[in-house]
Amino acid sequence: MLDKLLRIGSTFSPIRAMLDDELHGPGIGFRVPANSGWTDRQLEGFLAQHNIHTWGWRVYRDMIIFDVNKAQGEQARKALEQCGVNYQGG
Repeated sequence: MLDKLLRIGSTFSPIRAMLDDELHGPGIGFRVPANSGWTDRQLEGFLAQHNIHTWGWRVYRDMIIFDVNKAQGEQARKALEQCGVNYQGG
């Protein structure tokens, strides 16, 4: 049953991404290793403290994945780097 739900969910992921882009504007994807010492909630809170709007939070395999507005991409990169967060993308 869970496998079936996951397959259905993965079918809607591209649709959700398009809807998110419509709601939030063009986004830039970031990926943080799940074993980085940061949880998704910690990262979300940290970025919110820097007034960086995020969406699309998910964990896939060994990565925490999220999006920020393209206009805030550089701000997000600097905040993550200053805190020593190992990330990809952006």
